[in-house]
Amino acid sequence: MLKIKLPQAFFLFLFFWFEQFSYAQDNFFNLYTEDYAPYNMPKDDTNGDNENEIVGSATDIMKEIFKRANIKYKMELLPWARAYNNALTKKNAVVFAASRTEEREKLFKWVGPIGENDWVLFSLANPHTKMPYIKIKSLEEAKNYVIGAYKGDATSNYLHSISYLKVEDTNLDLNNEKKLQAGRIDLWASGKQLGNWFFKKNKIINIVPVYTLKTSILYAAFNKETDEKVIEKLNATLKDIQKDGTYAKIINKYAN
Repeated sequence: MLKIKLPQAFFLFLFFWFEQFSYAQDNFFNLYTEDYAPYNMPKDDTNGDNENEIVGSATDIMKEIFKRANIKYKMELLPWARAYNNALTKKNAVVFAASRTEEREKLFKWVGPIGENDWVLFSLANPHTKMPYIKIKSLEEAKNYVIGAYKGDATSNYLHSISYLKVEDTNLDLNNEKKLQAGRIDLWASGKQLGNWFFKKNKIINIVPVYTLKTSILYAAFNKETDEKVIEKLNATLKDIQKDGTYAKIINKYAN
């Protein structure tokens, strides 16, 4: 019978404990997102029982992916800049739902797609006829107007890359609705789905989309140091969710 001396047993215990601790650490993720309906948002709970719960189409898809993959996580709602920076700089950190742009491609590892987002320009409109006060058919025609955008967002970054446009950023995207109503900006660049969700919820009938910039495919952006096997597992799990109809069911639940 193999006899292990006490010092050996102690070091073996430490070794196995460290292995288990490392495994647990590598299989726990911090998921960061922002308040951006209908993809991610606080649950509207009048009873206050789940005031910290986060819901939305992208959120529910992420929950389902991690549940099926049997990977533990914590989810937190933050301003976009903080959420993005956390995923960029912290191990096992994730930001979603993020547009997978060329500029971001090599900064993260990606799981998705978990949604689509149409980037549009909104204009004030006649509340009765829904006819917009500003009509444009190209970005060139938008150069004479001030466009409100969301600081740090992919849409804002895209617009800032076009030298002839006048873009004014704000730290909260929905502030642009107030600025548009007050005449402080002429157009508002944002997600069509977010706008429609917000307008319906708040019974706003005098803002309409007038130009589509592009359709962005949304992903979960993982810190670059994430184990590639984890990324492969999560992407494979997402494919299963898509195949069995769960993905479409979640998307339809939050459709405008």
